[in-house]
Amino acid sequence: HKSLNKIGHALHVLCPNFRKVTFSDKIKGILKGLDFRDPVVVQSMYIFKQPNIGGEVVSHQDGTFLWAEPLKEVGIWIALEDTTLENGCLWFQPGSHKEGLIGNYRMVRNPYQEGPSCIFEGEKPDYEKLKYDYVPVPIKKGDMILINGLVVHRSEKNTSPKSRHIYTFHLYDSAQAQWSDKNWLQPTERKTFTHVYDVKVN
Repeated sequence: HKSLNKIGHALHVLCPNFRKVTFSDKIKGILKGLDFRDPVVVQSMYIFKQPNIGGEVVSHQDGTFLWAEPLKEVGIWIALEDTTLENGCLWFQPGSHKEGLIGNYRMVRNPYQEGPSCIFEGEKPDYEKLKYDYVPVPIKKGDMILINGLVVHRSEKNTSPKSRHIYTFHLYDSAQAQWSDKNWLQPTERKTFTHVYDVKVN
């Protein structure tokens, strides 16, 4: 069981405990403060970052994998354990969100009959050559980070004896943006794309 990397992408629909957190009044208040008029959860994940073997997450922008036009998107990242420099806390390039989607690099559904189900289009950017320096953001159990869909971020391997479990979910504002039909992730009959303000859990 310690080899598990993550569980996703519909915990907010399929698991009552994650549903309660995702659609809580606290989350709704945060989204209203960000001027999200009709936020929709598109995916949710439990990420383990296991002790001694938790893998590196390379530099990326969430918009590469979850695109809406214009991009009104946020990732909500909740620490279920302390995140430290040793066990793989997040690192950000502050200000990098001002660059837009760098290189128009996106993961999309493969439009061809053969090959993998998803492919990348555009040229992969060299995030390390941007003018922004990485800053580590260690946080305590129960703390939350809001991640702009365009900010460049990453996390290191976990080489420590302590795990770094987190719960994260991503939303876009369907009132102010159009979800791309090229995205690998699309709505399903199970209503995995869930409108936050419509759900009552408290």
